[in-house]
Amino acid sequence: MKTINEETLCNLILQMYKSWFSSPEQIIEAFQTVNLNPAPFLAYFQYHQKQSQSFNPEDIKALKQNLLIQRKICLNSKLNLFIAANTVLITLFPEIIYSLLLQTPIICRVPDPLLLPFYEKFRELIPPELRDLVSFDYWPSQELEVTKEKINQANCLIIHGSDQTIKQIAELKNTNQIVLGFGHKISFILCAFNENFQNNLDYWVSLIAEDLFAFLQRGCLSAQVIYCVAEPEHESDILKFCHKLNNKLEKFDWQMQPFSAFEKFHFTEKNILNKNNELIGNHIIYSKNQAFEYMPINGLVWVKPLKENELTNLDFIPNNLIDKIACIGHNLPVRDIQKVQSKLNYNLRFSDLGFMQKTCLFWLQDPSIVFI
Repeated sequence: MKTINEETLCNLILQMYKSWFSSPEQIIEAFQTVNLNPAPFLAYFQYHQKQSQSFNPEDIKALKQNLLIQRKICLNSKLNLFIAANTVLITLFPEIIYSLLLQTPIICRVPDPLLLPFYEKFRELIPPELRDLVSFDYWPSQELEVTKEKINQANCLIIHGSDQTIKQIAELKNTNQIVLGFGHKISFILCAFNENFQNNLDYWVSLIAEDLFAFLQRGCLSAQVIYCVAEPEHESDILKFCHKLNNKLEKFDWQMQPFSAFEKFHFTEKNILNKNNELIGNHIIYSKNQAFEYMPINGLVWVKPLKENELTNLDFIPNNLIDKIACIGHNLPVRDIQKVQSKLNYNLRFSDLGFMQKTCLFWLQDPSIVFI
């Protein structure tokens, strides 16, 4: 590709960023193009609308410097192939920005061919000088020969999906290719039942509900469990919180398909037979078993009490998951978060409640799997 000087490049990318997130109406129209409900995505887009308006070319230059450090392993790539997961539709946007900042063309393999018109809407908003560097494609993952052909075109493969998917694709790479795999992660909330939380319960419930509803609770940054940091005598307060949160979640359209509704019924039926569990409304399973548990159905969340003195030993996270934490949403004081951080020696996201899914461009997640 023809090299663009840094100042021009940063201005073009800033222009693109602002264009992508210029108005909620534009976003709603893009989703309606493919008959998708935009509601679970609006908070993310509105956040980036505000971010893009506050950004200037110096911010884009600073982002590029971060990339030169954190993505140096793929600086010599002549073509990136990004393979997106089928859970969150927006993961392509930051990867496009990162590739363009490094002046590397990128092909994005989307998870569903029906989504191609959606992404083309955003490609049309890329400045003409950069538009030919971005393309969207689809091919069935089971067609291995096609997959091999597509993989062989690229120097760097960036893959979002399960660890198994990443390893399967990595087996098809050649010796000169780099694979950055972003495998499945877990996220949860640590919620302190302090005076501020109790006195402003409706406010905090709204923030937590927003975090849960974003992307229909399907992403790695979506909370599976809410740990309520409180002593046993506050159980009635926790149950009050559960009922308020359930009522808030009832107001959202979770787009439950018949199969998912059937699966949800059997999941909740199985779990409420356990005397340690209590189903609260349609969206909460209250459990005194502190162990982290996956929530396989969107629109459901575990709520579990946790004593303050049990907060920082992290015994509630199984050993095989302790290095797979993507995000901890919280309202804890700094001293408690520092205690949690001291138990973990890798880069994860600590987020204020209401911002678990609102990721700034400067948050560069470390790949969980790298093949060179």
